[in-house]
Amino acid sequence: MHQLLEKLPPLSPQVPRETLEKLVLYSQWLMEWNQSINLSGAKTIEELFADQVLDCLAAGLSVPEHEVWIDVGTGAGLPGIVWALLFPQSQFYLVEAKEKKVSFLYRVVSGLKMENVKIINQRFESLKISDFNNLNNKDCGW
Repeated sequence: MHQLLEKLPPLSPQVPRETLEKLVLYSQWLMEWNQSINLSGAKTIEELFADQVLDCLAAGLSVPEHEVWIDVGTGAGLPGIVWALLFPQSQFYLVEAKEKKVSFLYRVVSGLKMENVKIINQRFESLKISDFNNLNNKDCGW
């Protein structure tokens, strides 16, 4: 599909090819949208994939499956989108207050037919979080 798939590190045998292809498509969309709204500091798709997507993927391989996750301040959907693709049997809530970023997230979730992702366009402070097993905020570490 894309030259990015030819350069994958050793973790890739644990991830289905279909998931990797969706991650490449997600990365392509992110770079397209990044031209008009600030989603990532990456300058190339290769940089984005290597430094952000694969980092999220590697971290995701150690998170529990069959859980309910909330990704606060998800921005471009890192790690929420990546983990949701990796664990389709888990439920993910992506919380983002900025409308432009939410529009991008809806594009991704719709385009990749991600039934396990719900997007919440609110500030975190206004949420009731009692229904979630796990909270992630990448600014605090994975």
